Amino acid sequence: MRKNVFKTITIAASFSLALSANAQYQWRDINNGTGAESKYAIHVLDNNTLLGSGFYVYKSTDNGDNWTQTNGGAVSRFLKSSSGKIFGAGSKLYSSLDNGDTWTEITTVPVPAGYKIYNDIVQANNGDLFMIGSSNSVVGVTGAYKSTDDGATWTKLGTMISFQYELQTHPLWSIWTEDGNTIVVSGQTALTNGQNTIRSTDGGATWSYVSGINKPICLTKIIKRPNGTLLASGIGGLYTSADTGATFSHVAGAGTHYDFTVRNDTIFTAYYNLGIEAYSAIDYSYLGLIGDSSNGLSSKAIRSIAANSIGYLFAASEGSTGKKFHTTAMGSSTGISLFNKNDFEFDMFPNPSSDVVIIIDAPAGSIVSIKDMTGKVICDKVIKSQQETINTSEFVNGVYNIQILNNGSVANKKLVISK
Repeated sequence: MRKNVFKTITIAASFSLALSANAQYQWRDINNGTGAESKYAIHVLDNNTLLGSGFYVYKSTDNGDNWTQTNGGAVSRFLKSSSGKIFGAGSKLYSSLDNGDTWTEITTVPVPAGYKIYNDIVQANNGDLFMIGSSNSVVGVTGAYKSTDDGATWTKLGTMISFQYELQTHPLWSIWTEDGNTIVVSGQTALTNGQNTIRSTDGGATWSYVSGINKPICLTKIIKRPNGTLLASGIGGLYTSADTGATFSHVAGAGTHYDFTVRNDTIFTAYYNLGIEAYSAIDYSYLGLIGDSSNGLSSKAIRSIAANSIGYLFAASEGSTGKKFHTTAMGSSTGISLFNKNDFEFDMFPNPSSDVVIIIDAPAGSIVSIKDMTGKVICDKVIKSQQETINTSEFVNGVYNIQILNNGSVANKKLVISK
C-alpha cells in the first residue's frame, strides 16, 4: 500500500520534497591536523585524497578525516595538469610533482616587486597553461600569463584593454580558455565604465569587454559544459554563455557564489553567507539549500566546494564561524569499501531493464550513481522525488551497480541491462 501511495504522489508534493533536500544531507567539520585560519580552497584528487588550503596547503588521504600540513602556502585554486603535475595559484604560484606532498614555488612569472596574487589557473587542450595575476597598482603585474612548458616559464600576454585596467587594486578572479586563442578573464575594477569581464580571441594579444556582465558583477569561476555552453559563478548567482564568452546571461541565484561544482545534472554552489545551494544543470531551476546550520554546516561563509565521483561533497569556509573544511562524507571512510554495503533499502523496476529504470523509495536529496563492473561511473544524479526515472537506453548490455548515498548512509542493488 505504501508504495502505491508513492507511485501516485503529486507533482506539487515532489517539488516540495526537492526544496527540502537539505534535510537529506548531513554536514560535519573535518579539521584534524589543520590550523585555525580561514580556508580558501578544497580540491578532490580521487575518492580518498583531498587538497585544501588556508595559510598552508593541507593534504588528506582519508576523505578529510585527517590532514597533513605541507610546505605549500595559501592557494585559491588547484589544477592537476595533463602531465600529472599539480599547481596551486594563490599568494604565490606553486607546483608539486608528488601528488601534493611537497611544493616548490615557481618564481619565473615575469612580474616586478610588489604585492601580487594569482587567483586562477587553467589548461588549454594543447597543454598550455594560463594564469591570472593581480597587484597593488604596480604597473605590469596585473594581467594574464601563459606557459608552454608545464609551468617552468611564463610569458605575460597583451595589455588588458588599457593600463588603467591593469592598475586596479581589486583582484582578477577567474580565467577560462579551451583552445588558447579565445580567453575570458573576469575581476573587480574601480573603472568608471563599470566593465569587469574581458575577452580575447587572438591568444591574449588584444582584449574587449564582454556583454551582459556589468559592475559590480564579476565572475569567480568559469567552465565549459559538455553541451558547449560556458557556466560561471559570481556576484549575483550563475551565468551562462552560448558564444564562448562574448555574451553572458544570468540564469539562476542571487548573492555571491564564489565557487561551484557540477555532478551530471546538479550544480552545487558555494553561496557566501548563506550556505550551499543546489540547482538543476538542465534548466537551472532551484533545487534547495542543501547546506546550512539545520543540517550541520557550521559556517555560511563558504569559499570553495568540490565533489568526488561517489557523491560526497566537500567545502572550505572563512569568517568568524568558519575557518574550516566540511564534508557530507561519513567518518573514517575511503568510499571504496561502500560498494557492497547496505544501510537502507530502495526498490527499482523493471529489472532487467532496456530503456529506463525507475528508482522507488530513495530519499529525496540523496545521490544515485550507476557504475559498471569496473567501478566506472556511468550516470549519477540527485533524487528529486520518491519515483525517479533514469534513462538507460544508451547503456550496453551487462550488469551494473546502482548505489544511493544519503546522509552518509549507502545502499546498493544490481541492475541488469538486456535489450
